Amino acid sequence: MKGTKRDWLFRVQVPGLEKNELVYVVGNLPELGAWNHNQAIQLHQEHNHHNENSTPLDNDDLFHGDGDSKASDNLFDKEEDGGRTFSVNVSLPSDTDIEFRYFIAVVCHPNGTKNCAKTLIIRKWETHMTPRIIKKDAPSNFNNEPSIPDPDKFGYHNGYCKIERGWLTDETVIQFKLFNNPIKIWKNRLQNRKLLIKMTPVNLVRHNSVEIPPFTGDCVDDSLSMDTQDIVDQPAISVTEISVMNDEEATFKYQEQFGRTYEEDEFLVFSVAVRYPETILLGPWT
Repeated sequence: MKGTKRDWLFRVQVPGLEKNELVYVVGNLPELGAWNHNQAIQLHQEHNHHNENSTPLDNDDLFHGDGDSKASDNLFDKEEDGGRTFSVNVSLPSDTDIEFRYFIAVVCHPNGTKNCAKTLIIRKWETHMTPRIIKKDAPSNFNNEPSIPDPDKFGYHNGYCKIERGWLTDETVIQFKLFNNPIKIWKNRLQNRKLLIKMTPVNLVRHNSVEIPPFTGDCVDDSLSMDTQDIVDQPAISVTEISVMNDEEATFKYQEQFGRTYEEDEFLVFSVAVRYPETILLGPWT
């Protein structure tokens, strides 16, 4: 019947979430954002429910290759830790078919000098040719009863895994490439010592009062990095990843808290996604 609603509980298992990453569902109706990722519905982690009948997934298989298309056709046949379960209850119309997909994103909050709503930087996205579907006139899958539906498995649909990295929407990606041994060590006491290198975005405009200390040799002597100094204000959002041109680190991944060990003759690529590049200072620190 036109105009009637039914509650639908979206549940999904997601392994390997990084810090600040959130889970969303988006679909073809306004109630699910009308395929606009910035209007998608956030799912929240469950703490009190555990479904023993759900089929867990292998974390390595699900995100092998960081979601690259080369690993996107894995058959649904692994059983290991399925990760955390996220859910949300949405009231949906029952007179039409509903298509939807899950995705993982990082929230980009408004900049201090910008008057705009928050946006999302998409990190991973379900990319099956045919999206998940709820048929019209299907009854509610959740009626506040003790039994709840088994969770979906992020990226797995119709027996196949299809996950890819997100695309650029509102953000800008800046890449820094270090090659041909650009870092020179001139102090004798630093020779043959292990050095860590990290790309650190710094917000230049928030509060309009942050002074960035000059980068001097003293910082190296004291083994300080920009993100360990309280005076530095981190940007509202940035996603910094690193890859190295070798067999083990060729795929982009989040950089570690204190950076990566710098080795001679390596080719390093830093990839930084930011919402307002004109307000960000970027620089490698050792």
